[in-house]
Amino acid sequence: MNYVLIRNGQIVTADKVFKSDLLIGNNKILEIREGIKRPDPETPVINALGKYILPGAIDTFRSFSEPGLTSPDKIIRLVQSELLSGTTSMIEMLEPLPHTDCFEEIEQHKKRAAQTMLDYGFHLATQGWRFFSGREMSQCYVNEGITSFIIKWPMGPSLKEDVFNSILTTAKTLDLLLVFEIQIPLGDGSGYIGRHREFKGAILQHLKNLKLALERVVDAGCRALFLNISFSEELELIQEAQKKGSVLAELTLPCYVGDHVNFSLDDKSMLSGFPLAGLLNLIPADQLWYLLQKDGFLIARPSLNLVIDDLQHQGQVYNRPDQFFLLKYSLSMLFTSGVANGHITISDFCSMVSSRPAKVMGLYPRKGLLRAGSDADIVIWDPDYERNLYCSYPQKHEPQGKSQKLRGRAEFVFVNGSMAYDGESVYPEKLKGQFLYRNPPNNV
Repeated sequence: MNYVLIRNGQIVTADKVFKSDLLIGNNKILEIREGIKRPDPETPVINALGKYILPGAIDTFRSFSEPGLTSPDKIIRLVQSELLSGTTSMIEMLEPLPHTDCFEEIEQHKKRAAQTMLDYGFHLATQGWRFFSGREMSQCYVNEGITSFIIKWPMGPSLKEDVFNSILTTAKTLDLLLVFEIQIPLGDGSGYIGRHREFKGAILQHLKNLKLALERVVDAGCRALFLNISFSEELELIQEAQKKGSVLAELTLPCYVGDHVNFSLDDKSMLSGFPLAGLLNLIPADQLWYLLQKDGFLIARPSLNLVIDDLQHQGQVYNRPDQFFLLKYSLSMLFTSGVANGHITISDFCSMVSSRPAKVMGLYPRKGLLRAGSDADIVIWDPDYERNLYCSYPQKHEPQGKSQKLRGRAEFVFVNGSMAYDGESVYPEKLKGQFLYRNPPNNV
């Protein structure tokens, strides 16, 4: 058996922190207690004194069909960036090619995804296949362990009303998760991607679309997750729906990061595809940190398309052309702005990036928890490490947010018991991603 012994670390769970040793054997956690003896003389020992030991983070929404991810080399770079941040599992949005069958596509994606080093699962798109309804949805769950399904809303002509109703019924019956991606209104002169004018009509239509989607899932009695909620106006609709149904929301953290100490928020700043032109209000920082400690909310991982040629100052990174820059430092950014500033505890951090996503995605307690028998997806986190990078969280009332050095990093990352990253190098030859058969969401 391939052992690794981690000594003197602070074990972090979603509700407590305690000093202990941790023993890995093959791909599982074997034991957690103080004073674990070395199983044999060849067992590697890591001294984690002064460090946190966390379950590996879970990226709950990643699309390999994003622009710029057209080559295997870029996919490898993306996965390495995830590992450097402390991420060990990823849920990918699986979208159809023209005239494809979803079951054939699942098998093809399994072959490709197995080379990405992380454990992986799929959100399956409900639109664009040759045929898809509640029947195929049920088969994907029973045969493939896929428990989350993407709805691009408004659903458009590719998803007929009767098919949508069958999807709602199946989701309720099998307790599956519908993941709603609200599309930005375009097409009538009110589109605003890449432009910076006030588009009141398009924003009002966006809020109307969100409200209608919430009403449909609440009326159907099924479970739903809404992606990329950034603004108070969106949040009000989400919270009203949460009083009536099983509605979850993924909140964005509008932090800026780079090697510059002065960041500013103005009408041309972009977030979630919207220019902040005075028509929408960012969720206030105090409210966002409060909500992210609640079971009904997840934290969104950053998009990859953050920098657009000559518009660098309008993205969430400064002076960094690397497409994966913000993803690589996303958890350090969350730790700095949240834990280091006293807004959340390290247990809250663990819950946000690992335990709660594992529950929502039907992976708990195999993932998202440090206990004997769980997968050995482990991050040794150095809370005192500082980078020569700065992050800030500007708000509308404080457009130049206080910048501070980025703190905290994943010093070691283990995926299924194999060391994937040691603070300096990634070891892809040791890793092969495993497809995750999932259960319906745990109660959150």
